[in-house]
Amino acid sequence: FIRGFSDVSNASSYTSTNSLPVLTFAYERHKNKFLRFGIQLAVGAHKFTKQSYSSYDSAQQSIVLKENILLLHIYGKYALSGNFGAFQPYVTGGIGPQYSNVRSENTLQFINNTNQSILSKSAGRSFGIGILLRAGAEYKISDQLRLMADAGIGPSVVQVGIVYNSGTLK
Repeated sequence: FIRGFSDVSNASSYTSTNSLPVLTFAYERHKNKFLRFGIQLAVGAHKFTKQSYSSYDSAQQSIVLKENILLLHIYGKYALSGNFGAFQPYVTGGIGPQYSNVRSENTLQFINNTNQSILSKSAGRSFGIGILLRAGAEYKISDQLRLMADAGIGPSVVQVGIVYNSGTLK
């Protein structure tokens, strides 16, 4: 999950883990042997954590943020070679809406020999525009099955997957 798509302020100051790896589903149509157009749906979940201590207040603060994200891109994929051999490099570019839902849980625990703590919960939603810019390659196993890998700007930094073709390539 790329932090660039996160709507969490100062995301880089938190420790982060994937709660749900980004799952991407796409549908493509061939325009010609070099160009394909498609639509991509991506979902993912991420957890951000941060802890701090204040000696002045004798308090430990723990922040947990859980973000769910949904992206829908319309894109074009251009094959850098038109021969559709076993190895085919490509570039992809697209744009589309992105939706983010962030839930926050902030715990303030006083450490001065008391078991007092304050728990604050909140949530927020945002909607914006996401950009897709990637470069990668596909490796043809059969007429219907290809392996793919690409990297760049999108719902994840690196994508690895399987492509199934229900028709024949033009």
